[in-house]
Amino acid sequence: MANRINRNLRWVKRQLDKAGLADVLEEEILDAMSGVELEILGRTGSIIDKTALTFDSTAPHDTGQYVLGATQGSVLTVAPPATWSKTLTLTNSIEQYEALKAEIISGEQPEIVLQMNGSLYFWPVGVDGDIVTIYSIATKGAYSQVEGAGDPTVDWGWDQTLRYGALSRLLPPGNPWEKKYEDEYKTQAHTAIQQSGAPLLVDHSSNRLGF
Repeated sequence: MANRINRNLRWVKRQLDKAGLADVLEEEILDAMSGVELEILGRTGSIIDKTALTFDSTAPHDTGQYVLGATQGSVLTVAPPATWSKTLTLTNSIEQYEALKAEIISGEQPEIVLQMNGSLYFWPVGVDGDIVTIYSIATKGAYSQVEGAGDPTVDWGWDQTLRYGALSRLLPPGNPWEKKYEDEYKTQAHTAIQQSGAPLLVDHSSNRLGF
């Protein structure tokens, strides 16, 4: 664990040196990573549920639009059934959605889904009876630590997210690491769900970031 933390610490320190902030203390970097870790747990630990969505041809579903429930918050990923042969891309960019939609004239399996204004828009629209699973997270969450358990430690797959998040906190507001952190968070959360069925794995056995 110590080697892992040291690698993260050195990586962040190098980026700060490049940005002209060589005077940032190691303790400050560790504090930033610890804060990011708790933020990750607050966001990702607030998975609301896994919601099954069944395709049907009633309006507006016949156009691929499905209105999200009021409690579903932000959709993290949409998992297709195992029988599908193609992947399903989730996007918040209408430009990306329209571009791929123009390329895919028809088909029975949706290949892209746009999240916009409280709805999901699938294209192609899908076959009646097919079921996808929607993983949603609350837009804001809180993580309650068990007294005496030590700070939680997210698994190694989140290291890059911790690094980017620490830099986003240590550099002045509006720095490019803010977007990199957000993008990396979404990528890792999506990957974790695809690989293990869970948004993250937590080790409660060690103290703050391994120390």
